[in-house]
Amino acid sequence: MEALEWPRESDKGMKERRQQGVPRRFTEGELKDEETYNAIFAIQGEQARQGYIRDLRRSAREETLGAQFVNYQIRAARMAWEIERRQAGSKRTFFPGAPFPPLSCGQWDATPQGVSREDFTPAMVRTRVTACPHPIAPTCRLVNAETGTERIQLTYLKDGRWQSLVADRADIADKGQIVRRIANRGVEVTSETARELVKYIAEVVALNPEAIPARRSTDRLGWTGRGWRAFAPYCGETVYDGDDSFRAVYAAVAERGNYALWVRTMRILRGNSALFRLVMAASFASPLLEPLNALPFVMHLWGGTGAG
Repeated sequence: MEALEWPRESDKGMKERRQQGVPRRFTEGELKDEETYNAIFAIQGEQARQGYIRDLRRSAREETLGAQFVNYQIRAARMAWEIERRQAGSKRTFFPGAPFPPLSCGQWDATPQGVSREDFTPAMVRTRVTACPHPIAPTCRLVNAETGTERIQLTYLKDGRWQSLVADRADIADKGQIVRRIANRGVEVTSETARELVKYIAEVVALNPEAIPARRSTDRLGWTGRGWRAFAPYCGETVYDGDDSFRAVYAAVAERGNYALWVRTMRILRGNSALFRLVMAASFASPLLEPLNALPFVMHLWGGTGAG
């Protein structure tokens, strides 16, 4: 059935009519037309918008439809407005100097001034809700090689420099946990803004399946995953996702020095001491225990004081 086209009133005409103290009278047909309620979102002036809604409710009571009928229609129109905004296309983050590319962020305004979006309150008052007052975005998904648990890396600008932290996916999906997890790291989030920050992070992750990479991760040194093919930290494709207090230790374990010189030196030392050969054998055995399903052992060197 083709929708009827009802005459629409301009903001100027609405203002002039209200200055004269004349309320607008909506017919039953207009009250049942969804375009009447869609027009609410095009009214820029707050006073004019609220006056329009009051006229709708007054007219609905006069037409015996009741004010609740109007409230229901407004809620339906708001849902349709939100869906239309999402379908209209996504915005992109604009963080100059960020160490990651621009990301799709839905209807969020992600700028150097922070992350926020336009919204309407249940009373249809236009407002702006803030997720975070400074730049922030999810930039990497870390999938643990042993457990399959997923964590999210958040990159944010604070004190003039870009920083990052890693948090459990479950923590940043919960408005209560996200405050406990990331506020101490300098991210400006409170119990008031946590809900919006959770929405923003989830939406950016969902909208950027290719731009936000998924990387294999581990929270310990040693073999990772299955098949004994990767040994952390010597596998370049695996990143650390464990406790922050252990991060420096993990990063400190790396290949250094001259391998040929090390071999020559070790050959000399092994030839001079059976005890040294035993210590070297024990250290080389350590990474073989897990793939061989062998029991762990302890080697205890005992000697007198001052013996080294």
